[in-house]
Amino acid sequence: MSDSTLLTSEVKEKRSKLNFKASIGRTSNHLKYDIFTADNWVKDPNIVNRFEYTEQIHSAFISLRQKLGKFTLQADLYGYYTRTTGKLTTTGETNKTTYLNLFPTFIVSYQTAPQHTIGLLYKRMISRPNFSQVNPFENTLAAYSFISINPYLTPAYTHNFQLSYAYGRPFMSRLGYSATSDLITLTTIKVNENQQYMMIRKNFMKNHNISAMMNYRIAIFKIWTASLSVQGAYQINIADEISEKVYRGTSLTVQLNHKINITPTFSAGITGLYFSGINQGNFVIQPIGNFSVGLQKWLLSDLLVLSLTLNDILHTSKEKGYVRHEDMHYYLVSDRINRRFNLTARFRLFGGSRNDD
Repeated sequence: MSDSTLLTSEVKEKRSKLNFKASIGRTSNHLKYDIFTADNWVKDPNIVNRFEYTEQIHSAFISLRQKLGKFTLQADLYGYYTRTTGKLTTTGETNKTTYLNLFPTFIVSYQTAPQHTIGLLYKRMISRPNFSQVNPFENTLAAYSFISINPYLTPAYTHNFQLSYAYGRPFMSRLGYSATSDLITLTTIKVNENQQYMMIRKNFMKNHNISAMMNYRIAIFKIWTASLSVQGAYQINIADEISEKVYRGTSLTVQLNHKINITPTFSAGITGLYFSGINQGNFVIQPIGNFSVGLQKWLLSDLLVLSLTLNDILHTSKEKGYVRHEDMHYYLVSDRINRRFNLTARFRLFGGSRNDD
């Protein structure tokens, strides 16, 4: 789903902001395989993976806003310096990447009437590969399939354009177009005549995405509000300059949220989600759904909030897909543990309002 921003009449006359941020993360992954021989499980010394991944991200952000009559103008600029190091200690293989990027955002909104706002947006974005996608280790899935990691994945860059319309708080709609270079996509390749298949993430040359979204919010009762979000998308993936293979796909996402304010500081929520699936490269993702419920309690004058969520109650979030390409027919089901309880606590050190979240 694409990112969206819409300014309203609540924006102050003039505002500027300058922020700096640095984050350093290190992830260690140690994978061992056991094989069953005779009556015991024993470790296989030939299949061991120990991967160390370090990522440094230093960023600066400046934002300027100006209101001119019915127009509101905003210009943001993000600067990122990223440095990553991945080392497979079992083989000594090391891969390093360093890049510096600038990401501007420009927004123009026009308030035609107190409840009507039209907005235009341009935004450049980045999507970085994570540590599991650049770990150079083959992970066996079954007798005839394995995952091969591509340590040379590069970030994907997106130019995003949006036209939006809002009618106060109840209704918002958006038309969008995005163009992505070096899109990171999972693809499946037949590797030999023994019917073995390799799944690998690659950088596709281009991705074009056209989308339309509508969100409607209504108060059923004074304490009960509901919102419906519907988004449709059509995308084209161009594999590479050599083959120039083109993959097309459409998708539909529907999400329904209910929020009930039982007391001023205690609320319950219900969320239902349906995703129709889509083609990504030569891999077809099949439909999935999710039904979740949650409770939230604010304490200590809104300084502390406790949340309890039960996710995927109906166990419908299984990732399923298949590949049908030339003489290759491959089906995959990933049944991760998505049905779970989440208990979280957040504490505000400097106060504020719950509406700031």
